[in-house]
Amino acid sequence: MLVIQTISLVWYKQDRGSAGAEARQRFPLAFPLEEEAPAGPIRLHRLRFSQRGETFLDELEETRELLNLSREKLGLSQKQLRREIEKREQWIRQYRTQAFQALSELNVTNLALRPWEDGCAVSFFYDEHRSGAPCRRGHNQDYHDPASPFCGKDCLNETAFRLRPGQYGRILWNERRSDIDTGGWYYLLHACNLFCYPEDAPERDLLTAASPDYVYRQLADLY
Repeated sequence: MLVIQTISLVWYKQDRGSAGAEARQRFPLAFPLEEEAPAGPIRLHRLRFSQRGETFLDELEETRELLNLSREKLGLSQKQLRREIEKREQWIRQYRTQAFQALSELNVTNLALRPWEDGCAVSFFYDEHRSGAPCRRGHNQDYHDPASPFCGKDCLNETAFRLRPGQYGRILWNERRSDIDTGGWYYLLHACNLFCYPEDAPERDLLTAASPDYVYRQLADLY
């Protein structure tokens, strides 16, 4: 079984300073798995957080905050607000954890996973269409492979690590984006934890109880 947990943390201009940066140093790079998860040989657990000073809101908390702040603007009664919050929370929980039957079914930004011996090989590539600045360029391991979508492309595409059963890897990368409405910059840190688990039912603390065997970093200066 392969367990994958993707974590995204977003912050804005007001948290660019030293106080915000110090808070981010304390932000966890792994979280407990969901108590209930769909069955399948590959499990994907997606988490997203927003920074508010020294506090980090998960997607559910941020949804409640934003809907409460915009209730009057949206013209919602308290009863309608509760229903809208419940609807959005249900959608978030539904897609937070998913199961897949094969690596080829996965679509994780900037990651390519391939079977390797009795485990998997994990590659990092920089997709300019799905990622922000700064663009990463470098070694492209599939530059001369006509069967690869990266054939002949000037992009970073390299093996981050290979996992055998019982091994744990982490990929860290960051990006800067501009808001489609205001044009203002915002920033993201991404952590992707991958555990090649030899059993069928991983413990909830699988990713928090151990340190990764491998860590691959693509952390740029976003300022």
